[in-house]
Amino acid sequence: MLLEDLIRLLQLINPGHNLTGASAPVYTNSGSMVMGNVEIHTGSTIATLETVTWIITEGTGIVKGLASEDDINLLDPKPAVIYQPASTNYQLHSSRIIQNWVPSTWNPDIKSYVPSFIYGQTAAYLENTTGQYENLKYNRAVSVPVGSYVQRCFIKKTAGASGAFPEISLRFSSNEHTICQINTDTGVPHIRLNGLDATASVYEDIPGWWTVLLDGTNGTQGTYYESNVNVAYSPTATGDTDPTGKGSVTITQFEIYHNKPVEAVRFYDPAVTKTSILTRSATSYASDYDNNQDDLIAYYLEFTVYGDSNVLSDFLKIATNNVVLDDGVNTATAPIIYGTHHRVGFWTVGAEMQINVDGIWASITPYDGQLLRGTSGLFSDSEYPGTINDIIYWYVTDKANAISIIDQVMAA
Repeated sequence: MLLEDLIRLLQLINPGHNLTGASAPVYTNSGSMVMGNVEIHTGSTIATLETVTWIITEGTGIVKGLASEDDINLLDPKPAVIYQPASTNYQLHSSRIIQNWVPSTWNPDIKSYVPSFIYGQTAAYLENTTGQYENLKYNRAVSVPVGSYVQRCFIKKTAGASGAFPEISLRFSSNEHTICQINTDTGVPHIRLNGLDATASVYEDIPGWWTVLLDGTNGTQGTYYESNVNVAYSPTATGDTDPTGKGSVTITQFEIYHNKPVEAVRFYDPAVTKTSILTRSATSYASDYDNNQDDLIAYYLEFTVYGDSNVLSDFLKIATNNVVLDDGVNTATAPIIYGTHHRVGFWTVGAEMQINVDGIWASITPYDGQLLRGTSGLFSDSEYPGTINDIIYWYVTDKANAISIIDQVMAA
């Protein structure tokens, strides 16, 4: 499910139960419309539920309440807090390639818009039937600072080799220029000109579409940027390309980001532009953790992260492929995989704490009695996107009680 589709779905869900309570943590979202399954349990069993306040702010409106647990459990994937980092897409007319991009020499013989996976947008179908150099490009005169750049676009996957392959390119000057060919059947990239010293990576993160990323460095101050799609090139015996190829490509959503990790750009929500660049602030989730006690507690949550990040305030974070529970003196850690949906539980009781990932307990670690807290809430301005759902919090009687509860949830 796409992020836009998920958000629209959440806006349509019956709010169900309004969950409120004076002693419950308050999560305030000043970003996009999202919902999560957030619970606080006060007894020693899963069945005892204290109330929680969940406030969702979109623009000037405030929505209180959340979908009932029965509603949430019917959804796949479940509703989640969706975090997007701050970013700027410098590419204009990101999807309006046919209307607003121009050819260098020859126009594609056939041009039409076709459905795209991006809600409210279309993709450009371009076909070369003559074997001439047919392309579309967008050139924008603007000061381009030195630094790293990531270009991202999406190309529709094909089945069956046609003998012709599209190319994309990113240019800041005659020397700062990289051209990359994409095999639309296999996704294999081939860089044939590399003035940006770029690397190319291709993934099928969206079924039927290749996510194509060029990650390079502009070494000199530029006066323009140029994105280009060459409709069809043919491989040669030497591994280079022949510009007389015939074929077609379906392509959409070109983006250019400055000084952003390519691993993060890969998972950005599409930033659709027309006549101006699009700058997005990081989604902000402030949280009142003063309402949480530090001892005799257990937590459960599910998340997907794509790089190092704080997850819950400063006490639960991701660092170097590990989830870390931090009291400011001691840490409990367990391995995770970036881009994978994980289920995490942890507890603090007396002078001990322990963390569980996907049903596997790490070693018990010393605990100083107080979790590390900062002013941040969820994610706290990470460079990497992420999602959290099913945040559950229990007051427990002892260590055995905490372990038993988390084991029950992990086994469910």
